[in-house]
Amino acid sequence: MENQGNGTFDPRAIHQFVGQPIISQRESERAASDIRFVIEPANENRDAQNVNYVAPVSEQSNPSTIYDRGNSERLRDNCQDHARGSELLEFSESEVAGAGGWLDAPEMVKRLYAALEVSKDGKDFLPIDKLEAIVTKEAVEQELTRCRIPNASTLAQDICLQHKFQESYRTQYTSYQKIFAILVLMDEVQYISDFLNQRIRDSDLPLKEHKMGSTTCLVARHVEENPSSDYLLQTTKAWSVQNILSFGDQQWKVCAPFFARAENLGEKVHLYSLSTRDVLPFVSPGTDDQDNPQYLYQGTFSTVRRVKIHHAHHNFSVHRGNPGADFVVKEIIKVSPSSGYRESFAQEVHALKRFCQRNERYIIKLLATYEIDGTFHLLFPAADGNLMNHWEEYSSPETVPNSALWLVQECLGIAQALQKIHKFTYSPIFDTSFLAPADQSSRGIHGDIKPQNILWFKALPGHLQNDPAATPQDHVSEKASSSGLGYLQISDFGTVKFHRYISMRGNEIQVRGNTYRAPEADLPENLGSPALDVWAYGCLCLELITWYLRGEKGVCENFPKARQADEPRSSIEGYGGEDKFFIAKTNWLTGRQYSIVKPRVSEREAPYMDGSDV
Repeated sequence: MENQGNGTFDPRAIHQFVGQPIISQRESERAASDIRFVIEPANENRDAQNVNYVAPVSEQSNPSTIYDRGNSERLRDNCQDHARGSELLEFSESEVAGAGGWLDAPEMVKRLYAALEVSKDGKDFLPIDKLEAIVTKEAVEQELTRCRIPNASTLAQDICLQHKFQESYRTQYTSYQKIFAILVLMDEVQYISDFLNQRIRDSDLPLKEHKMGSTTCLVARHVEENPSSDYLLQTTKAWSVQNILSFGDQQWKVCAPFFARAENLGEKVHLYSLSTRDVLPFVSPGTDDQDNPQYLYQGTFSTVRRVKIHHAHHNFSVHRGNPGADFVVKEIIKVSPSSGYRESFAQEVHALKRFCQRNERYIIKLLATYEIDGTFHLLFPAADGNLMNHWEEYSSPETVPNSALWLVQECLGIAQALQKIHKFTYSPIFDTSFLAPADQSSRGIHGDIKPQNILWFKALPGHLQNDPAATPQDHVSEKASSSGLGYLQISDFGTVKFHRYISMRGNEIQVRGNTYRAPEADLPENLGSPALDVWAYGCLCLELITWYLRGEKGVCENFPKARQADEPRSSIEGYGGEDKFFIAKTNWLTGRQYSIVKPRVSEREAPYMDGSDV
């Protein structure tokens, strides 16, 4: 490569040396022990060629945190799925015209604009499957040739080639396809050589605008230091301020996140680090298959809404042909700067991640999490409702075949799931023989078991299908499933806390005011233990039996009225008493407080179920 006499190389000469090791100024300044390149010689079968780069420790990050918007996860999926479609997409003239009247533009520009879709938030984004089908080697070569760039064929292979490198002890994948698409939309294809020379690839997106005095440049998101004078993507070189701003705007169209399941068991679930400028690939409709509203819950501490993610922007198992939302997003609301916001998010994720090592039939699956400028979100499969919605849907269970078998199986499954929470044992991915056995298990308390936190799925969630470990296929299970009553799962782990065996008692759980709270929850000490969940589970089972015997009206109207009628008479007019399953009493001789189960809860004949004797 031609030497300019100042110890650097001519970046424009890169076209003459494609396939040879290329080290940018940014990489050459690193310590030699931090960098290792393994480059295979250029050959005719360049699709098999990979660039392997081991990132220095200073750039390694938490392996479960995703900064490249899932770019590497998508390419990893492509490596494992050789059947993916890569044929060119066909667009009609009317589609291209509708995309903005680009009929006189170059072919790739027309195709990119025609392929843009509008997110639920009204922002344009280019679905990743369409980008991969448009920015192919043949199409890139054609565009480079049109722009009279030398060595078009060799450059096109490098742009579309999947480069492999090591970062944070993980194998990552990247290419230059997104960057090339951005430059095509800018009509500045000639700048691709700057990115190749600086080795700034799709995994470095989004780029940041960075000012150094009177100089403006584009830098990779992980670059903090000021680039050197030889850095190409700055206004002292060929780039203008307008081009830098244009790149900064156009890049968001191709950077819509790809949400993926964690590939390695130790990661369990990904956290995507996003900004307010990211375009979330949520598309219409944001409703379920019956056009129920998008927002399921809006409270003080969180909101829950249905979303449908573009099929090319996730790799989670969903039901094919579902016209409605496949996922729900729970947003943790920041109540105040001192409200322990991050701790609340971390507690719920910490609890749910424990059960991501395997697919649990009766525990909700946390699929991914993401953070947008400090606001945290959790992504789950979309349920069709909760247990109360289930009771409304099936108001007369006695007419449903195998409903009794279904009831027994679901009660058993929820009990077994609670047992797993109460005594969780995990399988470490690293050698932990030096730890005591007690350190590999912990005791949990859910603390908020109630019908609203038991999710109901009409169909088995996608990640559980064809998983014998999660859904045993025995005769009983098949008969219970044939009832068509759906599948139940425990959710809302925001109050779940895990403790060592020796500290499983004496943990305060805030369940006051809850209908399903245990008597000891009202004690001043509020000594939390798994017994809180056992009481709530017993109440839940009693309501399920009430539903089975007396239907939806019996469990949702008559039983609550009966519980309230057992309360001591209130002096407040119009107040019918608190809806709970016990009565607190005080021994008038000793002053000792104790509780009893309400008579109408424990009576054998239960006349309240049909509305009488209330």
